[in-house]
Amino acid sequence: MNTDILLHPCSLDGRIPLHPSKSYLHRLIIACYLSCDDPKTLHLFDEFKEIQDLNATINGMNALLSSDNKQVFTGESASTLRMLLPIALAMNKPCKFILSKSLSKRPIKFLLDILTDAGATCTTSFDENDRLNIDVTGKINPGTYTLDTAVSSQHISGFLFALSLLYKPCELIVNEKYSDKSYINITLNVIKQFGIRYDMEKFQDRYVINIDGRQTYTSPTYNILSIAEPDFSNLTPWLIARAIGSYKLTLPDLPSSSPQPDSIIMKIINAYDTMNREKIRLNSSEEEPYTIDISKSLDLFPPLCVLAAFSNTKTLFTNIDKLKIKESDRVKSMQDILAKINIDTSISKNTLLINGNPESVSCRSPKGIIHLNSYGDHRIAMAAIILSCRLNTPIHLCGADALKKSYPSFLEEFKSLGGKYDIYV
Repeated sequence: MNTDILLHPCSLDGRIPLHPSKSYLHRLIIACYLSCDDPKTLHLFDEFKEIQDLNATINGMNALLSSDNKQVFTGESASTLRMLLPIALAMNKPCKFILSKSLSKRPIKFLLDILTDAGATCTTSFDENDRLNIDVTGKINPGTYTLDTAVSSQHISGFLFALSLLYKPCELIVNEKYSDKSYINITLNVIKQFGIRYDMEKFQDRYVINIDGRQTYTSPTYNILSIAEPDFSNLTPWLIARAIGSYKLTLPDLPSSSPQPDSIIMKIINAYDTMNREKIRLNSSEEEPYTIDISKSLDLFPPLCVLAAFSNTKTLFTNIDKLKIKESDRVKSMQDILAKINIDTSISKNTLLINGNPESVSCRSPKGIIHLNSYGDHRIAMAAIILSCRLNTPIHLCGADALKKSYPSFLEEFKSLGGKYDIYV
């Protein structure tokens, strides 16, 4: 059921909240369950069960380790699906993965082909609710796996967890052409903390990771949650709100460097700040747009579109193809939103150009209210909510419940910082 809210113009004030990185938490949950950890350690993750993505991984690992449960409900979590599939087949665990309707539309055949070639049997069907069901049986064989991140790197993380469970050493080759090693490095860091041995070599066109077989995951003696960095993806909407006008928002202490690709947000915001202070002319035919390669930071795209709209310059997003296979087609979703606030955009090949214009975006809608849709996408919902801070026109947002996927406390924190909204009826 969609939740509609009416957002009012506001100015935010207070300390920006920090939360542990969801990317780290997914991997820590998997490693803890593979270590057959005691209930006290596993209960550390109870506070994150309201986050739908993480709850799917918790329930999925419970199912894989259960002697009778043979169903993994992934919900909308692509991370859960792509990481747990290789693990299930390394454990020789016959089971059924049940996807949500929206996740059923996202790419998965590429991974099923890899698993089938490795010795597993994967059968797909749709149930009466139009949800994709994936029945997996058998066990993947040790050997050499050549993978890339053309669609995602999540399945590579799944193999990094899985291959150490096989009875012989394995070689994992990651093609350099598509390589986004950021999330792979996070996974390597986590499995190392749990005692998994591997060697990695970098060649001109590939990375080669050698992993011993028959290894055992061992939980570290220190607090495992300390491994998780702050979540730059969930931090970004607040940073954008601060950049476009809520200057009283206070920055928390952040790590000076991070393997999270979304940590690039700090550099991007500083670049916009410099450009706006220099007052680059919007309509200059000689103006070069500020270019952002968005391929490695897909979750930054919706809030960055809001920042681009309020900028005095043009912004060119490149390598936008993967944005079309997220929870929504994020390019189309944000184009629809920006069109409703009088911001011009154009697509050419694999790029999106946004003509920023603060004067246009701040004007009052002649209809008195702007109707926006989250399109069932949590990142689109956050971007729309932050957008409401600068407009002098209320926003009716349809589908605010999408926030439950990754940030269920977002609206509560928005209100605590001075945000204004009502349930729309």
